[in-house]
Amino acid sequence: MQQIFQNNSVHINPNPVKDKMEVSGLKAGSIIQLTDVTGKILMTQTATETTVLNLSAYNAGIYFLKTQTSIQKIVKQ
Repeated sequence: MQQIFQNNSVHINPNPVKDKMEVSGLKAGSIIQLTDVTGKILMTQTATETTVLNLSAYNAGIYFLKTQTSIQKIVKQ
């Protein structure tokens, strides 16, 4: 079982998400990865001061947002 690390400096809003989600608190140039529950990488994006991820193409379910310092659970409605 994969351990989930939380970093209070990374903020995700909203969570649960319907279409678009904002990720803030990351250093510009950091790599963000969205994975499914099996660990398959669905999206890789370079962070800006405030990054907007569009999840509208994904089905409802549980996903994970991975950064260099944390892994956070995302719920897609």
